[in-house]
Amino acid sequence: MRKMVKTALNQTGKVGEQKDGMDMSVCVFDYALKRMDFAGANNGVFLIRDNELIEFKPTRNPVSIKRKEVPFSQKSILLNKDDQIYFYTDGYVDQFGGEQGKSFKKSRLKNYL
Repeated sequence: MRKMVKTALNQTGKVGEQKDGMDMSVCVFDYALKRMDFAGANNGVFLIRDNELIEFKPTRNPVSIKRKEVPFSQKSILLNKDDQIYFYTDGYVDQFGGEQGKSFKKSRLKNYL
């Protein structure tokens, strides 16, 4: 995925070129095995099971060219019948607003869920 994004953005690593990239989550569901494989680039996933919130943390690296590119870790999660899965983006947790004009933050999202 990183290679495709770098190619699409014409990123070669030269000094002075743009360093755009993206944060994202990718997941694949295997319904027969009741399993979800997950990899995240700065975006994690929450699972609610039996009224308990479980956080699967992402790799702390965007999909883009970086001086030190960290390999993305993949997690396999076995799912139960009533599990609830929540994906989020930085658009939620970094959103400014409310009476004090502060960012929403991941901790508030977790409490909300």
